[in-house]
Amino acid sequence: MVKRILTAILLIPLVLGLLWVGSWGFFSVWLLSGFLMSWEYTAALRWSFSGRVTYSLWLIALWIGVLGFMPWQVMLVGSFILLGVWLWQMDPVEAFGRVYEAAFGAIYIGFGWGSVGWHFGGKLPYRPEAVVGYLLPVWAADTAAYFVGRTWGRHKIRPRLSPQKSWEGLLAGLIGAAVVGHWSIPLTGDFPWVPGAVVGGLVGLVGFLGDVWESAWKRYQGLKDSGVLLPGHGGLLDRLDAFLWVSPLWWGLSKL
Repeated sequence: MVKRILTAILLIPLVLGLLWVGSWGFFSVWLLSGFLMSWEYTAALRWSFSGRVTYSLWLIALWIGVLGFMPWQVMLVGSFILLGVWLWQMDPVEAFGRVYEAAFGAIYIGFGWGSVGWHFGGKLPYRPEAVVGYLLPVWAADTAAYFVGRTWGRHKIRPRLSPQKSWEGLLAGLIGAAVVGHWSIPLTGDFPWVPGAVVGGLVGLVGFLGDVWESAWKRYQGLKDSGVLLPGHGGLLDRLDAFLWVSPLWWGLSKL
């Protein structure tokens, strides 16, 4: 627990500081996080070094292209070139399985994390308080669920999927997200017709589902953590798994 707390104390101010300095700080955090999550995902699948690099760079190129920072023709041609290079150095027996894994990762990480940048990075002018208002309910849900579940969690939800998840922790996470969302979500400028506490509660529930899903995926791969980047937490994918489910829902509902 000490490592977990120390990592959060060091990392959260750094992330918030980069978000606050301007759009370049936001894009730096967003793209670097996406690259590292893609790396952890392909490492868990035991891809080669070149495959991990190629795939992670392809996702970044895809995100940048969607934001309009490069012509879609360049993105399309570049994607086929990267795909060709990637397949050329691959064992033919593994090729089709890798393609399926790549397609799934493009949906899970590519769309899940990409929607963060498309939504908040695509808004002009860039507003750091909007990004922070979005992050806080998810962080509150994760923090409340962890500490309450660790201390008082007695009734497990689905031990085979996620052994540590409890009903007590889930309830605490929903309350934490609702309370923080009451004042943080209005900062985003999204959903002005819905109370922030309601949106926060929904964020807490969807984030919980994303967390459980990632835990089940890790067990399928025979892993305890997605990586070792964050002491006490595991990998970056372990810490951002809730956002991979919350972000597409947030992005979609904001367009209604």
